[in-house]
Amino acid sequence: MWKPTMALQLMVQHLGRVGLLLPLFASLAFASTPGITCRYFGLARDGDTCSILSQRYRISDRDLVDWNADRLTWENCDLIPGTEYCVASDRIPVSTDGLCGYASSVRAKCETSKFGECCSAAGYCGDSMDHCGIGNCQSGACVGAGSYSYDGLCGPLNGKICGGAWGVCCSRSGFCGSSTDHCGAGCYSGNCTISTTALNTASSTTTEATAPTSSQPTNSPSPSNTTTDGQCATNGKACNGSSFGDCCSSSGYCGNSDAYCGSGCNPSYGKCNKPTNISPDGTCGAIREYSCTNSNFGTCCSSSGYCGSAAAHCGQGCQPKYGKCITGQIPSNNGECGTSRGNYTCAGGPFDGTCCSIAGYCGSTVAHCAVGCQGDFGKCT
Repeated sequence: MWKPTMALQLMVQHLGRVGLLLPLFASLAFASTPGITCRYFGLARDGDTCSILSQRYRISDRDLVDWNADRLTWENCDLIPGTEYCVASDRIPVSTDGLCGYASSVRAKCETSKFGECCSAAGYCGDSMDHCGIGNCQSGACVGAGSYSYDGLCGPLNGKICGGAWGVCCSRSGFCGSSTDHCGAGCYSGNCTISTTALNTASSTTTEATAPTSSQPTNSPSPSNTTTDGQCATNGKACNGSSFGDCCSSSGYCGNSDAYCGSGCNPSYGKCNKPTNISPDGTCGAIREYSCTNSNFGTCCSSSGYCGSAAAHCGQGCQPKYGKCITGQIPSNNGECGTSRGNYTCAGGPFDGTCCSIAGYCGSTVAHCAVGCQGDFGKCT
């Protein structure tokens, strides 16, 4: 997957602070000019003329007037500072060389091209998560329909949320990241519930993992269809009351020893030892072997190693060894969905209410919701 280089991140932060990056990455929206669908809007600054704005976005003065005919004319091409104007319409040509967006001399689009439907942050067309995924996609059939930042900028001034390569939190200053500076005090959006203590603890790997000790197995909700062959979980069967034992191990077999009832025991399909390694700070997973079961932070352990009870914790990527997980209709947390991508659904998680495209990505564009839309994994039109 594409990762922003440190040099690029520093450049983005510097340009963002001095106000030079905003015009380069305009928000996705629709123009009010009849017959024109706008792909990008540019913000007019104090002192801007039509020629200056046109040159900034590498378009002609004629295109600027035509795409904003509801507010501009050749006789009166006066810009209003602080107002957004259409600077890229649906008349943009389809890519013929695989380049797109700002990497293309004609700012070509990827939709209907032979290279793929998504334009990556680096300016290449394709259909992989490197092109369509969160934090990687600037236009086309993007996961999240273009709501995620692909340049590291976020918040109310930039109209984007964070995810993917740039991090999971939007800081008070409008930059994406996953550090305490982004997710701690002043965090604007994202996984802001992560405490400073939790983040600091998660980064430490010096303490040995504490193994759970044996105790009397405790009951937990589980299916009533008891196994008849000693196998569990993977076949939908439970161990409760079986002749093989009451605990379902991580490998999917019933028994009563610590190997079955201890670490890795699946509480959804049998009894398990009461964990003694309950997370004290909201972190979980392999770093310290902390479990979310019976913790004060939620019962599910997310792929990033934090306890919670939201779809981000209990859905795609949830770690069953360290807590409970959703086992049916699992919500997608990275935008992948459908039969070719793990059978994850767009419903119930961060992409709730969106459609699952034929390529297996959640979104709300025509490319997601029309022809080929997978109705079993989200909405369709």
